[in-house]
Amino acid sequence: MRLKLRLPSSASQLVALSDDAVVADLLNEVRGIAELQHASDIQLRSGFPPKSLDLSNANAKITELGVRSGDQLIVSVASSRIELPEEVKKLTAGVGISLSTSSPVPELETSKPQNTSTKDDSRRPPEVPCGPDNVVVLRVMDDDNSCLFRAIGYALLRNLDTMHELRSLVATAILEDPIEYPDVVLGRPREEYCAWISRSNSWGGAIEIAVLAKHFDITICSIDVATGRVDSFNPNRPTFIIVMYSGIHYDTVALAPEGIEGTYEFDQTVFDNDAAGQQVLTSADDLAALLRKKHYFTDTAQFSIKCEVCGSVFKGERQAQSHSDSTGHTRFQEIS
Repeated sequence: MRLKLRLPSSASQLVALSDDAVVADLLNEVRGIAELQHASDIQLRSGFPPKSLDLSNANAKITELGVRSGDQLIVSVASSRIELPEEVKKLTAGVGISLSTSSPVPELETSKPQNTSTKDDSRRPPEVPCGPDNVVVLRVMDDDNSCLFRAIGYALLRNLDTMHELRSLVATAILEDPIEYPDVVLGRPREEYCAWISRSNSWGGAIEIAVLAKHFDITICSIDVATGRVDSFNPNRPTFIIVMYSGIHYDTVALAPEGIEGTYEFDQTVFDNDAAGQQVLTSADDLAALLRKKHYFTDTAQFSIKCEVCGSVFKGERQAQSHSDSTGHTRFQEIS
């Protein structure tokens, strides 16, 4: 059995195992790679959207986990880093530095409410044609309350793990500009808002998109799946990115070669504001219509949502967010 490993550095490496290899054998091979020798917590994902492999049973055969010869496994390492690196401190100070691009698109988790009865069972990401050889495709973000920051991080920096840095950037911009972001716009005192948005369980929205679009001097087009409305933040810039909003979740829109599945190496996520870019935006509208037909959205004012931590039930996003703010609970599930 031969497997292709996608490492945190974005490099790839092939490993060979016997057909009856178990989880322990696979982890030994992974930990033998120089880049990962000092990693304490290794996680593996496969498929599309990439799903975490259960590595808890060291004696389980990896074929029982659904892994087959020729598969690509995405390797990630858990991090407990809290201190921001120097390049991020410079970024939040306004210096335009590109962050690393080490993370592939992650799996779909269950920390946001979702209508599972209408979910597409296909493993193929939703896509629509764009020109003769390309497709506009939805790149699904983790449902971890940081989906907006992941979506923008992937589109702009090709990195899904810059959530904390982008949150810090937003908080810094708000604190430094009381004219643009007064308390009345934020709905609470600025210092309180900045402390709130810096927390990993706080959902980002229009204010955060506007801040990031202005900072990176780019237009961010947000397409609402339910209505088809396109909101352009920091409009008329030379380049733009597209995020898809489904009521309580943001995903990234990418342009990819037709027929390329399960890989993101050829994704284009930043588009020029020209005829070719407008064609991508038109296809993104078609993609939103396809998602709307699949009911890939949630009515945030009327849906019922249950806290998986304490079992409390709420109506609408506002009540759920208030509960999260007061309790710190972040795991919710939409219920009928």
